[in-house]
Amino acid sequence: MIFTTAERASIRADLLAQARQDQRIANGAITGSAASGREDDRSDIDLAFGVATGTPLTEVLSEWTAHMYDRNAAVHHVDTRFGNWFYRTFLLSNTLQVDLAFVPSDHFQALGPSFKVVFGAAGEPARIEHPTSAQTNAACLAAIDCASACILRGAPWQADYFLGVARDNALVSACLDHDLPYHHGRGFDLLPTGAKAAYENAFAATLNRNELSRALYVIAGTMDDSARVPACALPELVEPDRGIGLAWLYALHARSCIWRKKVLQAEYMVRGMRDYTLGLARLRSDGKPGLLLYPESLSEQIDSRFRDTRLRALNLEELTRAFRLLIEYLSNEISFTGVLRAGRLRETLSALI
Repeated sequence: MIFTTAERASIRADLLAQARQDQRIANGAITGSAASGREDDRSDIDLAFGVATGTPLTEVLSEWTAHMYDRNAAVHHVDTRFGNWFYRTFLLSNTLQVDLAFVPSDHFQALGPSFKVVFGAAGEPARIEHPTSAQTNAACLAAIDCASACILRGAPWQADYFLGVARDNALVSACLDHDLPYHHGRGFDLLPTGAKAAYENAFAATLNRNELSRALYVIAGTMDDSARVPACALPELVEPDRGIGLAWLYALHARSCIWRKKVLQAEYMVRGMRDYTLGLARLRSDGKPGLLLYPESLSEQIDSRFRDTRLRALNLEELTRAFRLLIEYLSNEISFTGVLRAGRLRETLSALI
């Protein structure tokens, strides 16, 4: 079952009413697309709350989490931090994503333009340091160097990973140059047609060495190679429960991007979904305590399965095919992890397709 706009509005109203009645919460705001008039049928719920001085944030978070599971049929959640803000993102059984952000009340302030105060007051908007084109160009060149080394030593999955990092940074740089949003690929599809053309060819249709090299040369041709190249960061280590959460989070956004026909952003999301699903598969295969994404070698079974999830062309049909296959693979991996509410989570994921 997929949520309706009426259900979303009802849940948001219920959460805001609960926040107003909670004496430990001093401030509340709607954020995201609903705060800026861009909400559509696939938009999620984004709310921000300021926790009153003297109240432990962990106490409020714990009780609100119980509320989300008991009253709103949450099936899983994943956490992120940004400065003083703590974000807990929930997946509901009707496929709705609910982002609840909590911060001490004296730090309650807008982090971006999409911030509509509902009750209480907010401080002056925060000054966020954005990356510069020079920094993203340098990061792109670092990833190109890593991809090139991986191709030479016969590590195609690692090479493909770093090609993706390079392409993402190149696209972010282009977004900065055109004054477009860049976070999580939001502005990729808003770039002028001419600016997008090179990047649409800068992905490898196979893990063949020649194809990886071709994509590498395409992306390298878009870069100014005068930038100082930093060290290239390796993929992160992720525990299983968080890996599941990040996989379904990318899946929700992949579904929305495909529905909105945002091809470049959808590719970004589908690739992230594959990263974490593949990490879960490798954990089960190798029995390692964490997930190091894209090792130099994968078992033959995992390699052959996940090659089918890669795009053979950059279009909506291929994105949909890969997305559906990854939902199947993610659901399969969840069944082996022992995560709480695994059955309900798998049912929710199946509703996405």
